[in-house]
Amino acid sequence: MTLDFFYLRSVFVKRIVAVATASSIIFALFTACDSTEQSQNDYFIFTEATSLIYSNENSSISNEKTAKYISTELSKMSGKTCNIFDDSFQKNGPEILIGDTNRAESQRSFELTYYDYAYSVISTDCVVIQGGSSSAIRSAANKFLADCYGHDSDNNGAVKPIPVGTKYVYRHEYQLKSFSINGVDIKDYEIVCEDNNLSMKAAVALQTEIEKICSVSLRIKTIEQYKGSNAFCVGMTDVDGSSLADYGKSTYVVGARRDGASNTVYVDTSANLESIISIFCKDFLSDLPESRVFDLKIDSNPNYYCTNKNQFNGLTLTNEESTEIADGVEYILKNYTDKDGKRVIVYVMVLDMDKVDVINGTPDNGYVSIDVKANVQELIDSAVDAGYTVFGAVNADFFDINATYSPRGLCVKDGKVMSGTNDRPWFGITDQGELVIGDHDDYRSTYTGKLRDAVGGSHIILKNGMYNELAFGDEFGYTRHPRTAIGITKDGNIVLAVVDGRQPELSNGATLSDLADIMLELGAVDALNLDGGGSSTMITQTQNGYKTQNSPSDGELREVFNALVVTKK
Repeated sequence: MTLDFFYLRSVFVKRIVAVATASSIIFALFTACDSTEQSQNDYFIFTEATSLIYSNENSSISNEKTAKYISTELSKMSGKTCNIFDDSFQKNGPEILIGDTNRAESQRSFELTYYDYAYSVISTDCVVIQGGSSSAIRSAANKFLADCYGHDSDNNGAVKPIPVGTKYVYRHEYQLKSFSINGVDIKDYEIVCEDNNLSMKAAVALQTEIEKICSVSLRIKTIEQYKGSNAFCVGMTDVDGSSLADYGKSTYVVGARRDGASNTVYVDTSANLESIISIFCKDFLSDLPESRVFDLKIDSNPNYYCTNKNQFNGLTLTNEESTEIADGVEYILKNYTDKDGKRVIVYVMVLDMDKVDVINGTPDNGYVSIDVKANVQELIDSAVDAGYTVFGAVNADFFDINATYSPRGLCVKDGKVMSGTNDRPWFGITDQGELVIGDHDDYRSTYTGKLRDAVGGSHIILKNGMYNELAFGDEFGYTRHPRTAIGITKDGNIVLAVVDGRQPELSNGATLSDLADIMLELGAVDALNLDGGGSSTMITQTQNGYKTQNSPSDGELREVFNALVVTKK
């Protein structure tokens, strides 16, 4: 009897072990992902009744694309299609929620920063796929498909039940674990902007860039909502919406101030504010320390920066020679090397406008603007024949080189308008002797009928001492050409400059950005780019007559329409 008892007990135990082992195998087959303990019937099962729901706000386009991607991959696995709706759709069966939808399951799930992402099987009829950004949501979708269905780039995977409670959370290690500005923790700042769409988009761009490096998402407030805490002002220099200056179109300003207990920093510009924020972040927040602890120091004085450094070739002055051509006319030969050691030669005339004058030199010193042309030396000769004492000249406006040779922009001579602005910028001298560099609107609103002489150009490269129109992204702006420019100094004098180019052994030319730097160095606060290329010419008076100082890239003087001729006052 004792033997029978032990025998029966042994058989019973073996059966229990066998059943337990079988149950474990069955359970393992349905739990390919991490899951909590649950009954075998507690699964999310994908069917044609399943809807993919994406958020209808913010990154809705990206989230919709992610929804379509998931739908496509699930269809490949199962041969079944499912519906895709935004979250305005009323719930009608199992759902896979993508992004921060209006469903309660989305709202009570994860706190995710920019690069973080997660998925969770909430219940038998709900899966949540989320991320701190649209790209992170896509990463969460890929992780969900890989973990729960075995899908990857080499394997389509297979649809199967997913245990409720299955989840995955990725927490990113950000570049900075501690970030402050002028000693104030970034968490204590708010972004303040004007209440309009452009300013708001720029504020969001800054919010995103900061979150990318340190995971902190700053609050955005309008001027009206701001109550006096530490502020990062976007598109203004103060929290009242004021600005410091009329910025050049290729310039942005950065500065800081202490207002009582609050610290204020600002980024302002007159150009595309959203793009400027991206440029600011690239300039100031891209070179981060390996220690992952960073205190960004911003000067209390406003500092002005160019919006695109890539078009500057790093010209460094190596030597210069100066000669006084006449009373009030200084000629300077300047030699530069760029960051690659290539030569650039610049020829300059600095004019004291109390002692000399500048006129619009035209063929035969006349007023015909069609089918006439002359090189700069011939334009000087015509002015001399008309009774002027001439000290030098540079070429002026662009012209119709293939047909009429007519000037492209404004042309005024002795008060007579020979050509309109054609929406192009210009340099002019008023009847009262005021020097002006302006655009079409300036001419129309203020200077019509008031200019004694004027010539057109292409870009106002400096305005109020700041980079302005440098044609970023335009081949004309970023290609190194021979260039000619006129600038107005702070004290009301004129700087004329010609840059040689297209002659590698002699001189390699300049971008518009390089030209702006040259004119700034020469003391110009406003500057206009004139016709360049083979037209670029500087001729000055010498003891032996007139001399072409530069080396025209055509190999000879090109026939043009007009020139800026320097004369005795």
